Amino acid sequence: MVFAPATEGSGRGAQISPRSDYFGKKFGFCSGDTARKFDIIEIQMQTLYIMCGVGFSGKSTLAKKISEHIGAVLVSQDAMYFEKQKELNIDQDDDNQWRILLDLCKEKILDNLKQGKSVVFDNVSAKVEHREELRQLVKLANAKTKVIFLDTPLEVQKERRLKNRETGERHDVKQEYLDQAIKELEIPTKDEDVLVFKPDSNLETFLDSLK
Repeated sequence: MVFAPATEGSGRGAQISPRSDYFGKKFGFCSGDTARKFDIIEIQMQTLYIMCGVGFSGKSTLAKKISEHIGAVLVSQDAMYFEKQKELNIDQDDDNQWRILLDLCKEKILDNLKQGKSVVFDNVSAKVEHREELRQLVKLANAKTKVIFLDTPLEVQKERRLKNRETGERHDVKQEYLDQAIKELEIPTKDEDVLVFKPDSNLETFLDSLK
């Protein structure tokens, strides 16, 4: 929340003080008589929505729905992989190269937040330290975070994976990677400002809760 520019004097001849003029330029306030109509102006912080869940939990589908519903930019590490695979000759078994992709995603996230755009980050984000790294990142853009945890039963994930092998709608994930993500998963707690989405959650109600 930011106070509207203060004026020196009163009436039509009042002048915007240098201090208030600085804030006017910084935050895009109007000047002159129009500026004096406001006492307090609400500045909405941009949000990074951190998707959290293992493979086939429904992260990518929900991330796309969220980005479309609230008009946020969608950033995906998987999408970054396919975009840069040939250019960087990426080996999907090389942890160092996945780190490079993550850094590219973080650059894109920060750039959009600084432009005043909220962002949905589609990635596993299994560990608290992974999510904390993102929380520290958004401070550089004076933004906030909200974690979206996909609470999907393992049997549902297995069914989705088997169906995907038939349809080929998305790339498959090696079993060892799925097992590793399940093992490493640290379920977000309330202090992480988390929203939980389950397979039986009402999608419209959930999306409306984000506004």
